[in-house]
Amino acid sequence: MVCAMASPDRRAVVPLPTPDSAGLPSVDVARRGVCTQVCVAGELDFATMGALGAALDEALDAGASILTVDLTACTFIDSAVVALLLRTDRGARARRAELVVVTSEGAALQTLQLTGVCDAVAVLVDGPGGRRGRVSGQRALRVVPDLRGSE
Repeated sequence: MVCAMASPDRRAVVPLPTPDSAGLPSVDVARRGVCTQVCVAGELDFATMGALGAALDEALDAGASILTVDLTACTFIDSAVVALLLRTDRGARARRAELVVVTSEGAALQTLQLTGVCDAVAVLVDGPGGRRGRVSGQRALRVVPDLRGSE
């Protein structure tokens, strides 16, 4: 699996992170121009989300105008992560930036749907055959980056 990020002129592909040997989630960050991709693997909850929060804050502080959080390798997220994503979206919009959350079918998507995040934040879902689609009922995106690039 890859965590892919694309800018209009170039694509970068980064291997998806895997949880470390202690079972803690891992966070990998890739930047290209004003686009930042944060890829997370493992279980994210109140006790383990510190690295994600720091990466998101740093990306916005560095001037990212498109900030993508890739949760496709996350097996669990809790309400603290939901709150973090909503705060990050508010911070991004205040800076005229766009937050996009990418996930796959499963527990993370169910949590995002049940808590209403899919109605407030741009969420893309990896589907069968590598197809990526938006969750219905979302606000319109200013920019939808093509995140499936390969070199």
